[in-house]
Amino acid sequence: MRKTNLSGDCSKFSLVLDAIKQTDVHEFNIEFVGCLVREAGLSPYDPKRDLYGDERGFMNQSAGICQHPTELAHIIDLIIKMKYSTMIEVGSGHGWTSTFIQSVVSKFQSFKVTSIDKNPNCYKEVSAVSEVIFLNMLSNEVDDVFDVAFIDADHSYEGVKNDYEEVGKSAKMCVFHDIDDIFCPGVKRLWGDVKHRGLAKEFICNQDKLGLGALINLI
Repeated sequence: MRKTNLSGDCSKFSLVLDAIKQTDVHEFNIEFVGCLVREAGLSPYDPKRDLYGDERGFMNQSAGICQHPTELAHIIDLIIKMKYSTMIEVGSGHGWTSTFIQSVVSKFQSFKVTSIDKNPNCYKEVSAVSEVIFLNMLSNEVDDVFDVAFIDADHSYEGVKNDYEEVGKSAKMCVFHDIDDIFCPGVKRLWGDVKHRGLAKEFICNQDKLGLGALINLI
């Protein structure tokens, strides 16, 4: 991996990725993975929204992981337990979430991750230290089928519904971010529409903020 000219936040993230590679696999559990998320740092948001609750002190200055540490740790635990081997992330953001997931899951099994976004500048820096394949495209341009679809892009009802129809519906497990967020009513509505279609698991640590939902296809 190239690690030159990284910003302070991304340089810190690079050190966390190195630590993940060097840590014995037996040390990984939900609590430990959550601590790694905190060490890497969370994506900065307007403090008035208070999305992270008690985790707000772990926000970085410029870039970070967009999910609540414990919620994301539970999703990673599911991916490992279900032995999934491929994932597509719709909505790269800073690219940290997909990079972190790929790094941890790869400690246990082969795990290839593709992340798509129409703004390549958002993940430009992290691509220097990531093993994720970043592509400048939309979900309706994706031809492949993945074990896991992680949807975190257009948060309008029509937007998240379209991403679900394009890549989430065919996945063995579809993960939705912001299923219980007052700022994302479209996601919450779509989650309510689809969660009965399989085995649904919800991870919500801060009521009315963020929340991750996993829909496992049982067919």
